[in-house]
Amino acid sequence: MRTETLGWDLLRFVPALVFFAGAGLFYNRRRLLRRRGLTVTGRCVDRRWQGQGGPSYVLHYVAQDGRQRVIIAGAKEVPPGTREGSEVIVCYDPKSPERAEPWQVTHAPLWRRGYELILMGMGVGAVVYAVFA
Repeated sequence: MRTETLGWDLLRFVPALVFFAGAGLFYNRRRLLRRRGLTVTGRCVDRRWQGQGGPSYVLHYVAQDGRQRVIIAGAKEVPPGTREGSEVIVCYDPKSPERAEPWQVTHAPLWRRGYELILMGMGVGAVVYAVFA
């Protein structure tokens, strides 16, 4: 009987592991871009409005291999005042040039990376629930 209870007790930690793993994946991606990413000057070529949310910015940049690439960034991911034709610094992974983000996002301090904090907070909450429930 005790082994059955122990199995169910361990299952309560599964949500915590999922949230911590998700936060770790986001953090690792940013850490890789900060550590080995190359920075290039990109150009905003379009600004799109989607419903009631803020604009999305289409940024073009040229990677080391000479190919032009595109990323789409939100309003909080580009410097204030960005318009069509504005230059934006882009950080990309030279081993996988399509993996890129505006420099401002890649090098944001921890308290500015809300989704990572939310996932970690949910993981901590799941652990507290599993321990005390």
